[in-house]
Amino acid sequence: MTDVDARELTQVGPYRVIRLLGAGGMGRVYLAASASGRAVAVKVVRPELAGNADFRQRFRAEVNAAKAVSGAFTTPVVDADPDGPLPWLATAYVAGPSLQTAIQDYGPMPEPTLRVLGAGLAEALVAIHRSGIVHRDLKPSNILLAADGPRVIDFGISKAVDGTALTAEGQVVGSAGYMSPEHVAGGGALGPASDVFSLGAVLAFAATGRPPFGTGPFHVLMFRARHEAPQLDGVPPALVSLIAACMHKDPAQRPAAEQLPGLLGGVAGAAAGGVAGGAAGGVAGGAAPGWLPRPLENELLTMQEHLRTLVLTQAEAPPSPLLKRRSVLLGGGAVVAAAAVAGGTTVLLRSVGGGSGSGSGGKAAVTPAAGWTADLPGASMAPAGMAGNVLVCAGRSGAAGFDIATGKQVWSIDGGQNSVIRPYQQRVFAVRNDGKLHALDARTGKELWATEVEGERAPQIEQLSPAVLVATVGDTRLFGIDAATGQRRWVHAPPSDRFLSETVTQGGLLLRVDSGGGVASFEQFQKTGDINSHRSGSFYALDLNKGTVSWSQQGGDAALYAPPNGNALYAFDAQMNLQSLNPSTGTPVWSKPSGLAVSTLPMYSDSLSLVEGTLYCYPLTIMQGVKTGLVAAFDPANGRPLWKVTAAGRTGYSFAVSGRTLAFADTALHGLDNRTGKVMWTADPKLGKLDLAGPAGDLIMAGSANALYGLDTRTGRQVWQQAVTGGAAQAGQASWGVMRVPGQLFATFGSKLFAYRLPGVPPPA
Repeated sequence: MTDVDARELTQVGPYRVIRLLGAGGMGRVYLAASASGRAVAVKVVRPELAGNADFRQRFRAEVNAAKAVSGAFTTPVVDADPDGPLPWLATAYVAGPSLQTAIQDYGPMPEPTLRVLGAGLAEALVAIHRSGIVHRDLKPSNILLAADGPRVIDFGISKAVDGTALTAEGQVVGSAGYMSPEHVAGGGALGPASDVFSLGAVLAFAATGRPPFGTGPFHVLMFRARHEAPQLDGVPPALVSLIAACMHKDPAQRPAAEQLPGLLGGVAGAAAGGVAGGAAGGVAGGAAPGWLPRPLENELLTMQEHLRTLVLTQAEAPPSPLLKRRSVLLGGGAVVAAAAVAGGTTVLLRSVGGGSGSGSGGKAAVTPAAGWTADLPGASMAPAGMAGNVLVCAGRSGAAGFDIATGKQVWSIDGGQNSVIRPYQQRVFAVRNDGKLHALDARTGKELWATEVEGERAPQIEQLSPAVLVATVGDTRLFGIDAATGQRRWVHAPPSDRFLSETVTQGGLLLRVDSGGGVASFEQFQKTGDINSHRSGSFYALDLNKGTVSWSQQGGDAALYAPPNGNALYAFDAQMNLQSLNPSTGTPVWSKPSGLAVSTLPMYSDSLSLVEGTLYCYPLTIMQGVKTGLVAAFDPANGRPLWKVTAAGRTGYSFAVSGRTLAFADTALHGLDNRTGKVMWTADPKLGKLDLAGPAGDLIMAGSANALYGLDTRTGRQVWQQAVTGGAAQAGQASWGVMRVPGQLFATFGSKLFAYRLPGVPPPA
């Protein structure tokens, strides 16, 4: 064993660690760079596993399996040390989002993109199978999108065709909804045809935005894969028969992976002409430029620019190695994506921006350039979401759509005192003054449907998913509304002594959190601030599509956090122990004392956030008589407390993480080192009272009544500002709303919408 803490590594072998990307059961994943500036993803095994001889043997087998694979659409292993104090593995870093994230953010892909995606994945499978390996877990989160095609990652759970297991006996390998029928059945060897089935399921997801067997508990999805036909409604007609053939229940009836590139038109052929206006024809060893839709292509450019900035900035720091190599294993082209330990965590570069490192040195922060300005049709609107090339701004006064290239208003709707407006993918869902739920096309503003929800009050939108909208009407009932038609699918009503506190979703589950004692208990808590009067709660896990209860749990605090792309739930019990729950059963995986006081912490799902491999606790301060200045950090793999700080008078309901900086507003705006919790900087008090608006590349955005400021994430120094214009709003009567998308930054204040260009990315066509 070793006493080296993998969390604090600054050097792994010859690679300088830039930032933590994520963590999983096996270890942590870091973005790192070689001396020449090559970016790599380094997976470092957990110290508690490093002393396990059986685990080392499996890890060594994983490295050997990875080295055996080469192909244009796989990610090569560049180095490894399976025999070091902390075994590690380095692979080429892919600066691109996972397919899962891309579909969630941008919706289904067009047919030309689907053909390139399918052909590239098929070529990757050919390379994998040629090495005698079956992947066994091909799914959207194990596929990264690069400028020259997709990349298949994660061979830590692969199985050699000769029967040599690379995982521990009894471990369930595979993801429900993408596993083949023979994989679900078990009891026999899996062949390459099993991966072809998974490829078909992945293409169906990319084409429709939903899994081909819907959503639901693990066992339900496994049953559907074995006995029901996949849902292919919405797949381009020209691809339906091919995807259906890939997903045939009989492995012998599926096409071979070698046949698929030709059937799909080939990587270069399918991309000819491009999707986003890129050049025609193929690129040697990859897909043509422009194979992705324009917004995704812009996102890749943004991520690549941030990666270059991170690597260049880090290269200026002096070396301080902590982990030495015993031996060097150079992979001649291999596939193991270290980032897959955290479920495709390379997407963190797109979500948190570019700042790297702490202290005052390094390159100057990259600042936005002025774009266009537009008038908002109503007051207090803020950027709320994207639908293609349309930015949706929404607020109590209504909503409007703007062309992101020109700033032209495309559509608008009125709001009102009771209005609720929520954009989601290609639609806008709204509760309007007529008390009905409305669905609109987010690109045009055209109404798609309107429906009434029975109850004494106007409905409230609780959760949104591709298939189901979940609403409440002021009581304990939840209504599942078909997102496509507006028809009611289901109703769920708990016992009468329960008070609906909140809902969260993860995968195909809707998790409702109820508080005990009913409304009277809740009102008592509001008056006194005594959380013990309102602590006995219940968790119900519902099938999001059907509303049926999969499991329930009584007791615990009214807090349950579900990372959107995770495979674990986090909750606090009545003694403020932090727990990890199995999403399929609700049973605890582990429970650790959090070290947090019981009496002063009202907890909600927003009180916990999983960001860059760290679980942060940031209790809200919205209850009358309840004050807390707490910010705490935990290891999400085992609940180990990392640090906590208590601020004097924290304000605001959110924090921002960018690089190694965690920013939040106290009596002033502070930047903490997110590894230690120590204050690195405090914003200049001359800027006035600042409200945190969020990260944007190298900047932390913060607003006052007079201006929007961009602060360098590493130093807190103001490097950019947008002053309030005369017609925007009267001082003190509006707040800033900020949203970043690939290539652009949008900000609202009062009646004005501002657009800025982010360097390194061309403006949208």
